[in-house]
Amino acid sequence: MKYTQHQIIVLTLKQVYEGMNNKELAWVYGYELQSTNTNYGWIGSNGGRRCRELASKGVIERRENKGEVQYRYISKEIRVPVKSESEIELERMRNLSYATT
Repeated sequence: MKYTQHQIIVLTLKQVYEGMNNKELAWVYGYELQSTNTNYGWIGSNGGRRCRELASKGVIERRENKGEVQYRYISKEIRVPVKSESEIELERMRNLSYATT
């Protein structure tokens, strides 16, 4: 299967992200995503532009570090908000009041 430039960049960043125990270290410099071969295919000289496009759409994260641009994969893990006991009790009471009306 032949991937698009956008797909190659996202897959490469995902591979780096998943390979790191400390996710804060999973940042990749923008210049590393230009004119380079990856496990998924070639990223051309316009890799920086493609990264900016992906970051503006919220597909990947972008930050500046000491004048250099870095990118990181955004994990799609589902985070379940943790409710306090009082929030659970309040929700239970609301559900009971609706059931009795």
